Amino acid sequence: MSSADIDNVVSEFVRGASLALQSGFDGVQLHVAHGYLLAQFLSPKSNTRTDEYSYHSLLLLSRIVNAIREVVPRDFVLGIKFNTSDYSLFEESEAKVAQEERALTHLRQVASWSTVDFIEISGGDYENPEFMLSSSSATSAKNPRQAFFAHFSSKLMKELSSVTSSDQCAPLILLTGGLRSPAHLYTALRSDHAHLLGIGRASVLCPNLPTVLKRRRAAEADLSSDVTPFKPEPDLRFWPLGREPWRCIQMHFPKVKLIGAGVGMAWYVVMIRRLAKERIQRADGQNGKKFEEQECFEPDYSIGGLGAITKMPSVVSIFGFLIVIR
Repeated sequence: MSSADIDNVVSEFVRGASLALQSGFDGVQLHVAHGYLLAQFLSPKSNTRTDEYSYHSLLLLSRIVNAIREVVPRDFVLGIKFNTSDYSLFEESEAKVAQEERALTHLRQVASWSTVDFIEISGGDYENPEFMLSSSSATSAKNPRQAFFAHFSSKLMKELSSVTSSDQCAPLILLTGGLRSPAHLYTALRSDHAHLLGIGRASVLCPNLPTVLKRRRAAEADLSSDVTPFKPEPDLRFWPLGREPWRCIQMHFPKVKLIGAGVGMAWYVVMIRRLAKERIQRADGQNGKKFEEQECFEPDYSIGGLGAITKMPSVVSIFGFLIVIR
């Protein structure tokens, strides 16, 4: 990318934030994770430049944040989704440890700007697309991905509280991933793993989740021990691949991590569309009755992984596997 290209990137981010403000949104989040453009400038795996954007890897992000702050009100929320590790969360290595330390250094600098309101902890890229995977094991407290993010976010909270001065307001830490039961939410907050919790897929399965939690709390239910998921997760395994002759055929092909990683994402996209369609129909036909007072949206578990993929806008088939094309 040339300097002019980078200037254009900054302008486009500012234009996007301005459009969000004009549309009535309370804030925006900059995606600095999963191997996308802003994350590429921070990662030594992809940033091989020899100019100031290499020596000061946070320069592009800093320019974008400052430029957005110049055109939005101070109470307009500005957050970032930040990569803590480019490497597998299920493997330990010296390179991974170095990346985590580098991430902490970067986030200390970001906090010192006093222009970012919250930081969401994430990790991985499309070489190790663990952030795209959906597994019932994610509900377990022993899930490596969830445990790693909780550990890192807790460590970051302590770091920022010790380096920010009295006249600085440290950004809030947002933790997402694996928060699929009341006990997970309770434990994350009580253990000081984060200030804020983000709920993604569970909010698709149970859109009236805030109401569900309020009712349980009003009933004086013990949320700390309630490990029952808000709703069951879909089983997206493609059973024929585990049987002969497909299992034998599959063993002779190299394992490509990205293949099949988008199946879970596709299923939830399909459910979000169904949810939106249902809300529109109810709004038109039930005299404006509030959605949260209606019967909770029921996901269609009869749609499997392959069924969800085929309902996406465009797909390509490679050796019997389907990959979402964005």
